[in-house]
Amino acid sequence: GSVLALVDARGAKVDAARAGDRITVITNQTPFYGESGGQVGDTGSITGANGLEIAVESTSKPLGRLHAMEGTIAAGEVRVGDTVH
Repeated sequence: GSVLALVDARGAKVDAARAGDRITVITNQTPFYGESGGQVGDTGSITGANGLEIAVESTSKPLGRLHAMEGTIAAGEVRVGDTVH
């Protein structure tokens, strides 16, 4: 998928984040299930170019359709517009 938005731990929209940052990632598509109907949201990892790895600790659906994957960047850097897996 493509990264549509990044939100930092303070709730501010950012254009990029790097290793060690706590971040919420919103993409145009995702296999992650968002918390809904009493079920817990998925966890896992998001990977990308240049060694990007984000440890996803929870997934929610704050606006119904959008999935927000929350976690910490374990390695690399992510930018809005990047392609991730």
